[in-house]
Amino acid sequence: RPTIVPSLYFTYPPVSCLLVCVPPCSTPARSMDGYFDPEPRPKAVSLRLVMERSLTKPELAEYDALDADEALERARGLKSLHLEWSNIGEIDNLEPFDSAEVLYMQYNRIERIENLECLPRLQFLALQGNRISIIENLECLHALEFLDLSKNQIAELHERRIPETVNILNLRDNPCTQADRYRERLLARLPDLVRLDGSDMADGVA
Repeated sequence: RPTIVPSLYFTYPPVSCLLVCVPPCSTPARSMDGYFDPEPRPKAVSLRLVMERSLTKPELAEYDALDADEALERARGLKSLHLEWSNIGEIDNLEPFDSAEVLYMQYNRIERIENLECLPRLQFLALQGNRISIIENLECLHALEFLDLSKNQIAELHERRIPETVNILNLRDNPCTQADRYRERLLARLPDLVRLDGSDMADGVA
């Protein structure tokens, strides 16, 4: 069946990600006087933040000219949400974006997958480079096809918590990739899987 996800995969990551060359560091930076500076407080997701990151400058200027009802309607029609590299601490406050099909939240400070029930049309979810330790709360995403959880801290492979609709999955650089029968378990759970950890699947072998 036709899907938008493989075509998105080959244009991924977005240009906005490529402009940032230094990943966020969990170790506080050392200041000039030898003391460690505290890590900045994580940001909260807000309507304004999503619109600023997801719209072009001309689109944002048009959005700013709208009244409150029109602005909310504009947000509800947004298909792609860009919140990557934003120092975000948790997934929250996405209720206005119930038409979203694509969500970029990679390289933040997210520790849990949560609060995605409000995005029933989501097909593409990028969460790599966060602090996630458990695969959870994805069962509500019945249209999800692309899932990137690489470069997190996931120790156990809970493959039954991954929606069966996923056909591109990346779990690289997580301890769970060393689980017994790793590929076999994922193939049994995800019958339409075509790419696993960056490799094409061919005859059931990655």
